[in-house]
Amino acid sequence: MASLTVRNLDDDLKQRLKEQAAKHGCSMEEEVRRILAAALPYRENPPEGLGTAIHDFFKPVALTDEEYAIFTSAFERSDECTCSCHADATSSNPC
Repeated sequence: MASLTVRNLDDDLKQRLKEQAAKHGCSMEEEVRRILAAALPYRENPPEGLGTAIHDFFKPVALTDEEYAIFTSAFERSDECTCSCHADATSSNPC
């Protein structure tokens, strides 16, 4: 087990900690362990990646089926270039 020393603890905070520990019937050290455990719960799984975080952030937006089709069609490539900006555009050299 590791140990931790906390320096420069405010006197008022130390007193409140002491009173709270007494109220819970434990030592100040045990009270600090309880507070830290509650503030920093154990995570069985590591945090998700950036893509998952972005997905979770935008999940409440919920596009309609029509909006989703429009959105995804913007990323589909056509085998033929239909624009006039590339005279030599081919399937091997798409626009």
